[in-house]
Amino acid sequence: MSTVLPHQFSYDRMIKFVYQEAPYRIFFLLVFILVWTAMSTFFTADLLPGPFSTFNTMFELLLSGEFFEHMFATIRRVLISFVIAMGVSFIIGVGMGLSNRIEQFFDIGIVIGLTIPGLAWATISAMIFGLSELTAYFAIFIIVVPIVTINFWTGVKDINPELNEMARVFNFTKLSQLRYVLIPQLLPYLFSAGRFGFAIAWKVAVIVEFIGFGTGIGFQIGHQYNQFRMEELIAWVGLFTLVMILIEFLVFKLLERRMLSWQSESKLNKQQLAEQ
Repeated sequence: MSTVLPHQFSYDRMIKFVYQEAPYRIFFLLVFILVWTAMSTFFTADLLPGPFSTFNTMFELLLSGEFFEHMFATIRRVLISFVIAMGVSFIIGVGMGLSNRIEQFFDIGIVIGLTIPGLAWATISAMIFGLSELTAYFAIFIIVVPIVTINFWTGVKDINPELNEMARVFNFTKLSQLRYVLIPQLLPYLFSAGRFGFAIAWKVAVIVEFIGFGTGIGFQIGHQYNQFRMEELIAWVGLFTLVMILIEFLVFKLLERRMLSWQSESKLNKQQLAEQ
């Protein structure tokens, strides 16, 4: 019986990415640039600038350091709020999944949180706290918590009951059951919730900054909008999007592959056993 070593799995994964996944993503980017170029020919540069002049503006923003100053302000607001929201959501979501009473207590609040639009929360937050950092922290937190809680709640409901029963048979403590049974099964939902919640947090931060902050990506988008500088506006949005893509592939996907690699290895070993 052959087994799959971790370094072998990583090498195979890299080969698969280079030859099977990367070409499609590169092709999409090329098609996107071609469509953008074609559309820009029907408008003046003030309404829809071409991609290459916009790329040049993006490069100038990077060289001047202005982008990094405002990007770090947005990142700070997002990270602080997101980490707190993830912690609270995990506690509430797991509690709702394990206890009917906790579920009945929080479910209406979750529905209310999901129903109220993000723009409404951002406006309410600005009216309560003014144009302070608390405005961004509160708005991001209150919007992200219900969305992420749903993921953890669903994850706990989908846990394999046989593994829980096995843990009881072997007299696992509550802490051991949480560490070795519950959390490993929740990891896919954790990454799904983190990825989705982080994207929502970025958007809320930009909305709050747009309303009236003096720093951040949202502030720059609002400033360029007021000056009707379309090329600069698209450049800021493009750089912001690029950072999001880098975080997705260099943080979330790498962590997901490392922490969930045992699932792929297990499936591969099962396939090998079936073939034998």
